[in-house]
Amino acid sequence: MCRVVPSMRPEPLAPLRDRQRGAADPAPAAPAAVDLETYYTEAGMDYRAWSRGFNMHFGFWHKGMNPLALENMLEEMSRQVFARLDLRAGMKVLDLGCGLGAPARTLVAGHPVALTAVTIVPWQIEMARELSKAVATPPQGWIEWKLGDYAALDLPAGAYEAAFSIEASCHSSGASKEDFVRECARLLRAGASSETEKAHDQD
Repeated sequence: MCRVVPSMRPEPLAPLRDRQRGAADPAPAAPAAVDLETYYTEAGMDYRAWSRGFNMHFGFWHKGMNPLALENMLEEMSRQVFARLDLRAGMKVLDLGCGLGAPARTLVAGHPVALTAVTIVPWQIEMARELSKAVATPPQGWIEWKLGDYAALDLPAGAYEAAFSIEASCHSSGASKEDFVRECARLLRAGASSETEKAHDQD
């Protein structure tokens, strides 16, 4: 889920002398947005109330699914994305904006691929590693956790065969997400597949 959380620190009041002179009260300033690293570090553990697997996105429902089984619908969203990537054994795949790694763990649980999972938040890398250690069933694929900005990565061009971003591209700058799209195109080899899922956009 994409969140832009305003700071709760109040703006300073107009100086008293300005009020005494009859100056009009200034329009209230818009609250400053908390940066991504701070927000996802401080609120990260709260996501366990939403998902026991720390999925940080919305779910996908189709006929035949139990609409009350939230965790299964969250994982189904990931599976729907993966189904559109034409995955094959040994493929090099990117998860751009991996959060706490729930989709990454779902992917390698069922697919023998080499996944590079990217986040800009150091705490998410640490927590994702711990959560992955706790998985009882050995994965079919493997994950490299990568700290970095998904719009400017120090990864080789044309080295990946598929990429996905689940409700993370909303944090990229600009309405068209040009920097994100350009970097994704640089990293993918010709003919590669990509899938982006987003619930809503906020700039």
